[in-house]
Amino acid sequence: MGMTITEYILAHAAGQDAIKPGDKIRVHVDVLLTHEVRGPEVIDIFKREFGADGRIFRRDGVVIIPGHEAVPDEETYRRRLAAIREFVEEQGLPYFYDPDTTDYIGNCHQALPKRGHCRPGEVLFGTDPMTCQHGAFGLFASGVGSAGAAAIMGTGIYGLTVPPSLKIEINGKLPENVGTERIIANLLEDIGGAAAGCALEFCGSTVEKLGLAERMKLCGMAARAGAVSAIVALDRKTLEYVKGRSNKPFTCFFSDPDAEYRETRIYQAEKFR
Repeated sequence: MGMTITEYILAHAAGQDAIKPGDKIRVHVDVLLTHEVRGPEVIDIFKREFGADGRIFRRDGVVIIPGHEAVPDEETYRRRLAAIREFVEEQGLPYFYDPDTTDYIGNCHQALPKRGHCRPGEVLFGTDPMTCQHGAFGLFASGVGSAGAAAIMGTGIYGLTVPPSLKIEINGKLPENVGTERIIANLLEDIGGAAAGCALEFCGSTVEKLGLAERMKLCGMAARAGAVSAIVALDRKTLEYVKGRSNKPFTCFFSDPDAEYRETRIYQAEKFR
């Protein structure tokens, strides 16, 4: 029996030839994302668990991008930002996008792919439920709590249970005035709770025609559906985007024709309203 793209990525990250849903594995994490909302808490836990002089697992493996949400108040925001800046300086982190500098180009969901941190075949965790959006670039992307993020920060490893995959295939031409938000609304209404705990895999001619920004929105559905992650396999559009922003090597994975899914749902785009 073959494997899905998500299973291939996780198996590779765990150093195993094959895995299946329900297996408990420990994966090597390529990128950990945090921002000013959870970042200070993650830093506090990290220092408690690994010591005040503890070092992160890999300096280029942590990306910190503030400016995620509306500021509760200026004092709180500045205090959080000061804690992050101090940690960045202590650790010598190269990927801190300071909102008070010209290096800043937007919040984490905008900046992460633009700065070349989303590469196919990799494993990315973030302290934000919408981290799943980045699966649009052919990688495993999932949210993680503050304690889990601190553990990743210190070891570069995260333990998880392999999720079952749910394939969502969408073919055909969308009706006029039906965009990604309506696609998501239709899917959520039909799927209900069936996606909970799954890794969503989007495919089909309609998905292939979507731009990368729209694919990100589609993958963001995972957070609303209670799924672990969402992914769209690498294609030429993704490859050109990634290679234009990163020169780091990456490995591409694709689902086998005989991969086993918890369920496959096939939709005709013409029927979305």
